[in-house]
Amino acid sequence: MNTLNLHLKGTNWPETIKEYVICTIGCFISSFGWTAFLIPKGIVGGGVTGIATIVDYATNGSIPMFLSFAILNFFLLIIGAIILGKSFGFKTIYMIILMSIFFKILPDLWISNLDDQLINAIIGGALSGIGIGTIFLQGGSTGGMDVVVLIITKYKQISTGRLYFFFDWLITSSMIFLPQKEFTDVVYGYVEIFFCAQVIDMVLNGVRQSVQVIIFSKEYDTLSTEISTKLQRGVTMLNTVGWYSKQENHGIMVVCRKTEINKLTKIIKSIDPYAFHTITPTSAVYGLGFDLDKDAIMKKEKKTIVEKD
Repeated sequence: MNTLNLHLKGTNWPETIKEYVICTIGCFISSFGWTAFLIPKGIVGGGVTGIATIVDYATNGSIPMFLSFAILNFFLLIIGAIILGKSFGFKTIYMIILMSIFFKILPDLWISNLDDQLINAIIGGALSGIGIGTIFLQGGSTGGMDVVVLIITKYKQISTGRLYFFFDWLITSSMIFLPQKEFTDVVYGYVEIFFCAQVIDMVLNGVRQSVQVIIFSKEYDTLSTEISTKLQRGVTMLNTVGWYSKQENHGIMVVCRKTEINKLTKIIKSIDPYAFHTITPTSAVYGLGFDLDKDAIMKKEKKTIVEKD
């Protein structure tokens, strides 16, 4: 009981509530893509959602999609907990329950009236990708194939990306065995998979993109303090000399996420609206506060342990 109380006290409730709200929106967007543009048009994508859709088609709706989705996901969670020996967290369970509910109620709200299968596949795949990418950004997961991939990679050294692609391809291709489906339906499923994957990457990489900002201002001291405290980013001072004035000055270099540019610009304008600053996109940033090279860190830690021994 004391442990539970300590855990609850240490929880950042505003941040936790924010994560669940954003995950809920992501679930809605992804589910809407399926129920409005894909399932009614006979288009099957990958993952457990694709399997549940195929079951719905094969049984002519006798086993509704939302029911098989929930059953398959919870079955995989149980298997994963047994084999992997760990819990997948309440957030994953919440995502599964919520998406099952959305798959149940959303078909009655609105269905695409577009006749072009290709457009439906593109829109549905894009919406699914936006929703899943949003969930991933909040540390959430919809379960499903995540569990299968984790189990396989535990025993086999196989690329995770290739596994996801293989399962999505296999699930979508299996639709050809349904009597009422044709090869063109499978092709539209491949289109959905492609656009879903592309949009997920765009959502995830868009947030992770970084920029390098160089600022020249007489208020460099105040700016440096404000950026360090409010933006919580490191500041590097640069000694500069103006070619025309021949006067020595100081520049500030800051590397931050693309999503933090608006906040940084507001800080600069509030202190020195005349400050000269440039914003340059960076292809990759590694280090504390950004992407860490996990392989290098592991090698360093192993080397340290060996040296201590």
